[in-house]
Amino acid sequence: DLAVFVHNIYKFNSQWDLTAGLRYAETDADDRVDNLNGAGAFGSGVVIPPPSQKDNWSSVSGTLKLSYHMNENIHIYGGYDRGFKPGGHNNYSSTLPKYDEEVADNFEVGIKGTSLDRRLRWSTSLFYTEYTDFQVNSPSEFGGSSFFQNAASVEIPGIEAEVTWLVSDNFTLDGQIAYVKSEFGDFEHAECTDLQKTTTPGCTQDLTGEEVSGNSPLTWNLNANYKSVLENTNLHWYFYAGLVYRDSTNGLTTLDERADIDDYTLVNASLGLSSADGSWDLALWGKNLSDEDYISAYEIARDGNFGLNADLGDSRTYGIKLKYNF
Repeated sequence: DLAVFVHNIYKFNSQWDLTAGLRYAETDADDRVDNLNGAGAFGSGVVIPPPSQKDNWSSVSGTLKLSYHMNENIHIYGGYDRGFKPGGHNNYSSTLPKYDEEVADNFEVGIKGTSLDRRLRWSTSLFYTEYTDFQVNSPSEFGGSSFFQNAASVEIPGIEAEVTWLVSDNFTLDGQIAYVKSEFGDFEHAECTDLQKTTTPGCTQDLTGEEVSGNSPLTWNLNANYKSVLENTNLHWYFYAGLVYRDSTNGLTTLDERADIDDYTLVNASLGLSSADGSWDLALWGKNLSDEDYISAYEIARDGNFGLNADLGDSRTYGIKLKYNF
């Protein structure tokens, strides 16, 4: 691999500044794929070496961002970023095509600020990201075995906001919220669901305009932290409570309706005691205190019957943590 990059910030004056970066990268892939055929104790003795594939991918990426400091409390910015993921080879046949790099173009505008005598910090941003030559694991347009290819584009508009409020010297509230709509802009030859394959082996499906699997459109979290000194001691105590929400999504790239994941909210908390100098810390913690039943992911079952395995999220867990700094 080879990469050359430059990154600079130019200040026009006390209010305006420009950030510019450029990166050139090359990636070489020299693969010998799959296993030796005919080798081993139970082989035929006629050894067929694995195929060899050699390719090179190069790309130019970078960033360009303009910032305006309206005053000491408000900062506005807008910019563009380009990133990429190198291509590669499919791992079981040199006859299958290679797949090229995946390119992501991101446009973003945002504002950051402080209020209430700098006790309140807040920010929000709007962004639009488009993936070109999105790398997906799907069959060719004529059906057949599944392999990686550049078969789709993905469009991701979204909005994010976060706030931190120092309510008092002891009590802090913070939270984040995001709404991200991730959709396939073009995905005409996606892999079929297992149920579709039972009636039409080697089929494909058109997922253009459908949501990308694993993306929950709405997510948010809210956290409260309180800390104080125990009177007449050299000890501090603190309390934390948090809520985490994740919207519904689908757990498989084929968007199999059996893999729909419902939304869920988790409750976490901890109660701790520490020395004033920070040399030790003792905490009682708990996660998913409401014992919410939820599914974190799905995977295809290897039983030959087109079944699914659900990965269950952690149930109520709790414990004690002791930390000591030598």
